Amino acid sequence: IISETDQDNYPLMTPYGTNVSISHTLTVESVPSGVTFTAENMLCTAPWSKAYNQTTLVTLTMPESYIYEEKNYTWTRWDDGNTNRTRTVTVDKYTELTAIFTIEYEPPEIVVLSPENKTYSVTDVPLEYTVNIPFYVTTYSLDGQPFVDAENVTALSGLADGTHELTVIANFTDSDVGESATVWFTVDTAPPTIANVTLLPLTVNGSLEDGAKVNATVTDTVSGLNQVTLNYTTDNETWVTTEMAKLEADIWNGTIPGFPHATNVTYIIVAEDMAGNPITSEE
Repeated sequence: IISETDQDNYPLMTPYGTNVSISHTLTVESVPSGVTFTAENMLCTAPWSKAYNQTTLVTLTMPESYIYEEKNYTWTRWDDGNTNRTRTVTVDKYTELTAIFTIEYEPPEIVVLSPENKTYSVTDVPLEYTVNIPFYVTTYSLDGQPFVDAENVTALSGLADGTHELTVIANFTDSDVGESATVWFTVDTAPPTIANVTLLPLTVNGSLEDGAKVNATVTDTVSGLNQVTLNYTTDNETWVTTEMAKLEADIWNGTIPGFPHATNVTYIIVAEDMAGNPITSEE
């Protein structure tokens, strides 16, 4: 209004002869957060925002996949339904876009940590296992027996000597059997046996002064023999240990060298099975 009878119907809204730019903000989020992408070939990390002049064209490119909290995610879509990883946005108003990624399918897996596929020298063995996704219930079966709830079981107790088969199953619903894992292990608490120890001259016509051969029957029916040694001494202080060799079946042989006439030689046989159970023969 200029006066009561006059007014300017076309006032200047900006200084005459200048161009004023209007800017808007472009915001990019991601689900899960933290994805690295490019905006106009510049690396950016969501959540990210930047102001652009009105009608600016901005090209956004999302990766095919990325890792979040040690899990793999793959590209799915934008929250407005656009499925193109690369798209060009016209910034003519405040614009907010969210890139959505989906976790890659992780097949259910159960891993038995204990018992391991080895021989134990005890009758109580810990029961430990892992399941990589949430489960409904876990059960186990030992040596073909009916499955029992494993949730509160921390050890397999009172195991008999011999080989055992353990199967652990994780049910992921109340009706879905899910995944299983089976291990085989051996329990051996009994030492080997040593019998029929014989001492003979090295040769048919020789004497013990020329040396002697020692034979013994050594057996272990569960885990098997780890080693058999012949140990001898002439003063009961210094012992010499030699490996015994398996001749045939369960017959093991070792050699004591020759000593002067009337030398008192004391010898023993020591055997150990694969579980570490030792036994020593009589002197």
